[in-house]
Amino acid sequence: MIFSTRTLLSLPLLVLAIVNANAAVISNKTVSSSRIHAQNTITTTSSTNDGILNNSIGNGIFFVAGIITSFASIVGCSTIMMITFNTWKKLKKLPPSQKFPFYMSIMDLLIALITIPNLFYPMQNNELLNSEVLCQIFGFSMSSLIIMNMILMTTFAIKTYLHICKRIIVNFGSYDWKLIISILTLSTPFSIITAVFNGYGQDNYWCYMNRMNNYGSKASMICSVIFTYIVIMTTTFCYLKVIKTIHGVELMLASKLFKSAWCPIKCNRSSSMTNEDGLELRPPSFFITIMSIQSIPTASQQTVASNIMKATRKLTGYIFLQLIQYAPIIIYCLCFLYDVNEVWIYILFIVSLNLGSVAKTFVFLKNEMFYDN
Repeated sequence: MIFSTRTLLSLPLLVLAIVNANAAVISNKTVSSSRIHAQNTITTTSSTNDGILNNSIGNGIFFVAGIITSFASIVGCSTIMMITFNTWKKLKKLPPSQKFPFYMSIMDLLIALITIPNLFYPMQNNELLNSEVLCQIFGFSMSSLIIMNMILMTTFAIKTYLHICKRIIVNFGSYDWKLIISILTLSTPFSIITAVFNGYGQDNYWCYMNRMNNYGSKASMICSVIFTYIVIMTTTFCYLKVIKTIHGVELMLASKLFKSAWCPIKCNRSSSMTNEDGLELRPPSFFITIMSIQSIPTASQQTVASNIMKATRKLTGYIFLQLIQYAPIIIYCLCFLYDVNEVWIYILFIVSLNLGSVAKTFVFLKNEMFYDN
């Protein structure tokens, strides 16, 4: 077969066109496959995010219980703050036995105010907050307030131990500025370091610790477990020592030897008439040498002892409730570290966090209103 010159020249162009057509087909297949892969990835991601809130019954219990107890906490904390403000208006100062529940109520109130929108949004939209920055702010605020409250509890426990068991009065300065500075100094670096390592973010049911970042969040949880154990052990030691000392003094004052030399009813009346709180007074020396006391204390010493025991009983009651309130944090942290995502862990955590402040409100009303009246 004989080909013309024009035909021979057109052959390379034809081959080039065929190659380009095949390349275009391959490119279209690659693009379509990448699109399908991207759609599958998006679908997988969305299904994973939807899987965060896949337990409808557990979600409902968690959200409803958390929001209801948060509102109850707000009411209780507001009650404590109003009563404390009225006391300050009358006395122009706050007794130490009222300062501790007042400071606790401020932090519990802030925790409840942060918790409500943190739970209400996922309950309404069936998804967590989309804004990463806002979610980190919620987690940072919750963590900081919880740490501050635990430091406050430990500080007052140590202060009470030194006052009752060692007869050392700790002064926090005007407006308790030393207390405020110490709490901020100890709590702020921990929260900032956790935020720097992206430890705060989306948890399973709310915005708290970041489930997606294993390094930052789990390192923070390990530190939280260690810190909580130290706080609980220190507070428990101080609490038991104070209770033991107070119980020993009460037994001593209730003995026949002291009843014959002193009328408890008169001293109780005189102690209730004083404006000084028992935690402002230095304990008598027999607080340390209960078993080896050689002489009967004077009536004034026994009156001071009665005032101190009354105020200390109030304070130790708040410390005990605070211990119960924050003990479930250890369970939450350990389950977070071992990737246990059961909904009951979150329910226990949020309910104990809010109901602790409600319980302290009832104890505060009993101490400052019903009991005193």
